[in-house]
Amino acid sequence: MLKPINHQIIEESTNYQHKLVVYVFEAKYYLEVENDKEKVEELYEKAIAFAKMLNDDILVKYLKMEKENDLARF
Repeated sequence: MLKPINHQIIEESTNYQHKLVVYVFEAKYYLEVENDKEKVEELYEKAIAFAKMLNDDILVKYLKMEKENDLARF
């Protein structure tokens, strides 16, 4: 339920720059609620790829650190 709603909002509003935030939010959900390490990794990689497309090296660095911290919890 979480995923379709977030992606539907982005599609309808065409605010694709927020897609990265949705990926991170979903990763946190899968970390805390579903306890799904593979999905967490997948979503962080999508967020990192999106940040790279934006040429935002600082954001890429932050996302990689956040990913490492979250994955260390498994």
